[in-house]
Parts: sequence; structure tokens; C-alpha cells
Amino acid sequence: LPGAIALLEQFLSRQPRSLEGRFTLARLLAQAERTDEARAQFEAALALDPTNPVILFSLAQVAAQSGQSALAQGYLQRYLDLPPEIARDNSIALLFLGQIAEEDKRPEDAIRWYARVDAGEQADTARIRRALLLGRLKRVDEALAVLAESGASDTPRARSRIVAVQAQVLREAGRYAEAFKVLDEALARQPDDRSEEHTSELQSHHDL
Repeated sequence: LPGAIALLEQFLSRQPRSLEGRFTLARLLAQAERTDEARAQFEAALALDPTNPVILFSLAQVAAQSGQSALAQGYLQRYLDLPPEIARDNSIALLFLGQIAEEDKRPEDAIRWYARVDAGEQADTARIRRALLLGRLKRVDEALAVLAESGASDTPRARSRIVAVQAQVLREAGRYAEAFKVLDEALARQPDDRSEEHTSELQSHHDL
């Protein structure tokens, strides 16, 4: 890794406007945990391409990893504010904003960010995080309603995750009988889904 960094630094001394070179160096520096230098190189790359969503997202990651949540949020907001013609997946930025809000102990903000993730692979994860937060805020019926929404994916594994989270929300609310009922009904009504992995996942929650 140090050798690759040194080679890229030499290359950039000759080709300072190489976007690919700047970005690659920034990523290597981040891997080496040289955070300040990585951020400087990402910023230099962003100066060459100010509407590049990959660079903005990378800057948000570096900021979050170094505990600068406000700075990370700023980069993510810039990502979301990019013109619509710039191809990107807004759901990853929305999910990231929700995670930052959770870590900062701002559950209401996290719920609002997660609620905006309505497409892509992140939709199910956001829905589960939103439901768990609602449950911990004693808004159990809202949490169950969120989990009852149509999901982004419809696979046995995805369905078992939702059932497990429903049971968790109910257990955390002290509604143990309802939690067991949810698990028993899921096991009974999904014979086609009962692969060994799926069944054992549901059973493990049933036995808690």
C-alpha cells in the first residue's frame, strides 16, 4: 500500500489534473487510515468534478468514519441536491443519513430519513430500521404498520426477516403472546418457504 501511494503521488506531481489518479490516491489513503490526507485528495478530485456523486459519497464516508457527522451530512445533502440528470442512487445517501441520525441519538430524524428510502436494495433495511426505532419510541402500532407495507423484495429470506423484526418489536413492548403468535403463524402459513435456513431463523426467534 505505501508503494502504491508513493507511485500515485509521483504520477500526480506530473499530472495534477488527473481525476482518476486523485480519486484512487484518496481511496488508498483512506484504506491506510490517513484520513486527513484522504479527505484532501477527495476534495481535490471534487474540485475537478464538482457534481461527481461518487466523490461526494466518499467524502461523506470519510467524514463519518472520523466522527464528523455534521460534515458527512453536508456532503450527503449535496449528493441529494445534484441535478436529476446526474445518475446516482439516492437511496444509499438517505439510508446513510438515517444511520448517522441513529448514531447521533436523533431517532425522529432517522425515522424521517428512512421513510424516504422507497426503492432499491436498501428499502427493506430502511423499513426494518424505521420499525425498530418506532418500537423503541413506544409507537408499536406504527412500527407494525411499517413492517406490513409492501417490501422492496419478496424472497423467503426477506419475509423471514420481516417476521423476525415483528416479533422483536412485540417482545420489546412486552407483548410476548403476540410475538409467539406471529412466529407460529409464519411457520404454519409458509410451507413453500421453509428451507432449512429460513425455518431455523424463524425458530431461533421463536425460542428466545
